[in-house]
Amino acid sequence: MRTPLKPGCLDPVMSSTEPFDVDRIISLWTKILQLQVDIGYYPNDDSISFPPPGGRAVDETICQEFGLTDEVLSLLKRLPCPSNFDEAYETTIFEESMAVPLTDSEWIRNSRDPARCWYADADAPLRSDLKPEELALVLVKDESGYNLILDTKASM
Repeated sequence: MRTPLKPGCLDPVMSSTEPFDVDRIISLWTKILQLQVDIGYYPNDDSISFPPPGGRAVDETICQEFGLTDEVLSLLKRLPCPSNFDEAYETTIFEESMAVPLTDSEWIRNSRDPARCWYADADAPLRSDLKPEELALVLVKDESGYNLILDTKASM
């Protein structure tokens, strides 16, 4: 059964009453990035890192430091992402916004502070603005950009 469209929405992905489904989020995010790869949006064949079936290795120290939930840890291991910061920065996923390169421990840490103005104040101290159950998928690259934060507990 399809969820009715809300004003301003093109197609609902999940309603607020549906339980959070890690596999569905991974599938949808993979489709977005795979479509961009298929149409030749990225400059290199390896611009996007698609993790192996068992998932990629993740820096456990960072996960413990921020108390990340099992759902966020699973997403970090299994979501495709830009293969490195340069690919993420040079190839925006949305207008003036970059997908977080989850393959890079520094950017997993940096993404915990999506309010930080990376383009203007890269030396500002890092704050952890996200809850342990939240994961930044996209960060602003310029003031007209958008952050996309996934809350894994919002519909649980």
